[in-house]
Amino acid sequence: TWMEWFTSSVDRRSTAGEEPLLAAFDAIAEWASSPGYRGCAFINSAAETAEIDDTHRRIIAAHKESLLTYLTSLAGDGGYAEPERLGRMVGVLLDGGMVEAAVLRSCEPIVAARDAAAVLIEASQ
Repeated sequence: TWMEWFTSSVDRRSTAGEEPLLAAFDAIAEWASSPGYRGCAFINSAAETAEIDDTHRRIIAAHKESLLTYLTSLAGDGGYAEPERLGRMVGVLLDGGMVEAAVLRSCEPIVAARDAAAVLIEASQ
């Protein structure tokens, strides 16, 4: 459900002319601004469980791989050099922004991550 919301939110923004990889950060900022935002449930599950078994690790990894596949496809569609590498770098920035936004109860970390992504995107052209 979350991935459906996320991809449609990014698609809506990119259709309006925004760079799709940067639109990902704006979608996350929108989510982080909503009441009750607690960050990524998958990251939280991995962090809060002392001993995570293989089944749960696979579920969490599948979600993260789905997100990375999507980001990589956006980078590929954008014609950027090394789209898989760029997608993974943007993914790390998104995850970090989500975590810090939840901890600090602020969208500023997402804005900072978006700014860092813009530098990476520019360098990848």
